[in-house]
Amino acid sequence: MDTVETYFKIGMEFYENGKFQEALDCLTVCVGLETDNANLFNNRGLAFYMLNQYSNAIQDFDQALILNSINLRAYFNRGLAKKESGLYQQALEDFNIIKTYDEDFPDVDREIQSVKKMMTGEIISISTLNNLTYDGNNPELALNRGKMLEQNNDFEGAINEYTNAISYQKSFVNAYLGRAKCLAIIEQYDKAIADYETAEKYINDKDVIKANIGNIYATINQLDISLRYLNEAVELNPKNSINYYYRAQTKVKMKKNDSALFDLTKCLELDPVDINAIQQRGINELPRRRAAGYR
Repeated sequence: MDTVETYFKIGMEFYENGKFQEALDCLTVCVGLETDNANLFNNRGLAFYMLNQYSNAIQDFDQALILNSINLRAYFNRGLAKKESGLYQQALEDFNIIKTYDEDFPDVDREIQSVKKMMTGEIISISTLNNLTYDGNNPELALNRGKMLEQNNDFEGAINEYTNAISYQKSFVNAYLGRAKCLAIIEQYDKAIADYETAEKYINDKDVIKANIGNIYATINQLDISLRYLNEAVELNPKNSINYYYRAQTKVKMKKNDSALFDLTKCLELDPVDINAIQQRGINELPRRRAAGYR
């Protein structure tokens, strides 16, 4: 006679192989055989979630929490399903409950920030995007889809969407900037620089472009070229703290520590709460303090 363990094992094999409908069928048998098992409801809820059946997923996560009120994984999964359903405030409540039990629960801080961005309209969820009419010529829609994929670390997918946005609107600066950022992350530096240079034609804040290009050249250790671009960025906008910060990083690599310290100090004059600059300035000051007899 088949048991819950048998169906569960088969169901999870289906799930791990991306066969979510088959997994759902097996886990439904499990739930029918053992109605008081919170983990079974949680796992079936995940199968519903992967099939984009968010309402059914939420019902299963609800049942899992009725059976085990401190099942943090069920809270997290329910929060994800509510986020995809547009129930942003309820999703935040679930994620914040997790924080009261476990401050270091994996990915919960990232999801809280994601939901907050969705609440302000800065980004929208993939499910929301997929429910919109996608007629192949909406640059804003493609841009938002790219942002969401980028946030989920799907940089190849994001690049494709930013490319779509550019094909619909050749002068779409934000799409060039987004694509350049993703290209740099996956180490396609030449293409990233080309995108920044194209964006420069359509943008007023040209120091941003110079700074980003300079930062790429620093990453690939072409430091003289990096410094040239970053000097231009500072000249174009001496009130942008990030220009000084990037230039300081290049100068550190060039062993120009005193000059780097000047840039970090200038960065903090413009932005006193720049944590990275504060930390880097402390690192740069340490050898000087030791030489002066401080510990």
